[in-house]
Order: sequence, then C-alpha cells, then structure tokens
Amino acid sequence: MPAVCPPLPEGKKQHVVEIANFVDAGTSIWLHREVGADFDAEALLEVVAQFLRQHGLPHMLTFDNDPRFVGSPSGRDFPSALVRFLLCLGVEPNVIPPRRPDLNPYVERFHRTLSQECLQIHLPRTGQQVQEATEAFLIHYNEERPNQARSCGNHPPRVACSHFPTLPAVPERVHPDRWLRQAHQRTFARTVKADGRVTIDRRDYYVGQALAGQRVACVVQAASQHFDIWHGNSRVKQLPIKGLHGGPALPFEEYVTLMKQQARSEYRQYLQTHLRYHQGHLWA
Repeated sequence: MPAVCPPLPEGKKQHVVEIANFVDAGTSIWLHREVGADFDAEALLEVVAQFLRQHGLPHMLTFDNDPRFVGSPSGRDFPSALVRFLLCLGVEPNVIPPRRPDLNPYVERFHRTLSQECLQIHLPRTGQQVQEATEAFLIHYNEERPNQARSCGNHPPRVACSHFPTLPAVPERVHPDRWLRQAHQRTFARTVKADGRVTIDRRDYYVGQALAGQRVACVVQAASQHFDIWHGNSRVKQLPIKGLHGGPALPFEEYVTLMKQQARSEYRQYLQTHLRYHQGHLWA
C-alpha cells in the first residue's frame, strides 16, 4: 500500500493518498484497487471486505506486517481483527515478516511498475487524480501491457488468463469465534502475580494467590473455548477465554460491522501505546 502523492517541488505539506492493491500471484492480474486518504485499520478491513464481496474468497491473502493489518505486537497474544476476520472466512492470512520484501515479489514488482509507469509520469496530487490515473492504468496493465511473469509469457495478464477462476462467494453467515480453531492447544507460559492473576491478550484471569510467583501454562482448548491452567504436571483450573463473541453465527454484513469496530478499537490502543512509547523516549 504505497503513498502515491510525491512531494511538491516547493515543499508544501500535503495529505497522503494511498492505494490498496490486490494482485493475484498466480496470474499477475491486478484484480482490485481502492484509493483513500490515510487509511486506518477500520477502513482497511472494509477495503478487504469489499474485495471479498466482489471477487470471492481466495485460498490465501498475503500482506505485510503494517500495524493496521496485524495490530501492535506489544501485549497481543491472539491475532489482530483483520487476521481473525480472514480466519473466520476460511482465508489463510500470510503475513510477510519485517524487512523481507523478497517474500512478496509479485506485489513488490507490481508496485514498482505502478510507480514508474503511472504515478511518476502523471504525478497525481489529489485522491480524484489518483483514481483517474490508476483506473486507466489498470486497464492498460491487465489488457495491453506485456508482462514478463512466467504465467503470462510476455502477454498481458488478462490475455494470458482470459478466464479467471471463480472463487467461492462470501458466506451468508459467519461464526465470529471460528478463528480460535487456529489457536487450539496453543500454550501461554505465565508467572502468577501477587494478586493471583495472569494476563493473556491484555485480559486478566484469576488463577489463585496460592500460586503467586509460580509459573503456569495456559493451554487453549478451542472447542470448549477455555484455558486449561497447568502447574507442573497438574491441571489446576479451567477458565473461560474472555473477549469472544459467544453467540450464534452472524449475517456476513453484521460480522463485517463487528470486526470493523474491533479493528478500530485495536488500532486506537496501538496508537495510544505508540504515543506513550515515544513520549517516554522524548523525556528520557
């Protein structure tokens, strides 16, 4: 998701305009793009939802570790709202590690092409100008421009693959806790605090003051939605996992609304934590 408005020669400050691009790794077809100003986590989740509505569910969706996608690593034990969203839909999230663009070569090559052959030529300054420039380039890229990808054979992607496979449609209803299956049997090692509590995914669980200072293992049981608490070889307690939806499956659009709310809340927490971190370094 590159910033697309280059600096003005006179150095004037400007708003950032971004493009959320979806490129199929197998065929190199540029499937979808959304132009926006300063996307936040909630807006990006809606962009992903809109892509899925229009194009269906891919087996995998690859993206980098931008906090708007993956949330803050600090204090998080369970996946971000976007990752949970994809897991509940049966789409495998493939997060590219930091500083490893080589693991996402298709999109990196595409962004270079988009920048050099479109944005640096037209120099769009507003969201509307970006929209117009990329709309024309999308047609050129897919249907006219030869592509050297192995799957294209120096033909435009839509020429080399004239019939793109039909993907499964989004489901009518989604169970918001389905993502927990991916965490089944995951173990969190914790030292019990003086008040008898442990913290997992920013939520406190009471284990018991008798275990204060002791190490315990908290094991996810996905089917029953609880933690098994182990001390040594003994299971000492079962605790319900907090923060789950707990109800029946939701209509798809209600589920999208729920996950957008969670994405907004998580990103707000990330920004607050990020601000406190920088303020602490400023005063250190």
